[in-house]
Amino acid sequence: MPAYSSTGCSLPATRRTPKRRSRLRDGGNCEAGADVDNRGRDAIEFGGTLWDKQVVRHKLATLATRAEAFRHLTYHCAWLVSEGRDCVKEVSMIKAMGGELVNRTMYDCVQLHGGMGYMRESPIERMSRDARVASIGGGATEVMLEEVAKRM
Repeated sequence: MPAYSSTGCSLPATRRTPKRRSRLRDGGNCEAGADVDNRGRDAIEFGGTLWDKQVVRHKLATLATRAEAFRHLTYHCAWLVSEGRDCVKEVSMIKAMGGELVNRTMYDCVQLHGGMGYMRESPIERMSRDARVASIGGGATEVMLEEVAKRM
């Protein structure tokens, strides 16, 4: 596998997240966020679209902000790896933050879908169920936070 390079930062293939974990690596928010954004702009609820409600816009803006912060932490960690520097603390931060971010995002997406968010045939329900493992698999959030604390 070739090295990944973006904005002058190269990450060897051996240090990349396996493809099967790409949802966590990408924050796990893109598909769900797009679905909620489309629903928010199109669905008519209580006499207007969900997007018309300030609380919904703020919730989506908060999720987008957290996803962007996660993305930047990931890029910073990739830079540390490319420089050959120790990044166990940052990797642990990414794992802890990523799992929690995915779960928080999915919780909010289910909430914004209302009752349909719980229906088995709903893509949001499946993504929400699948996201739960993100904060458990590969090291529980609490274990990752302990790794961060050891290196503070």
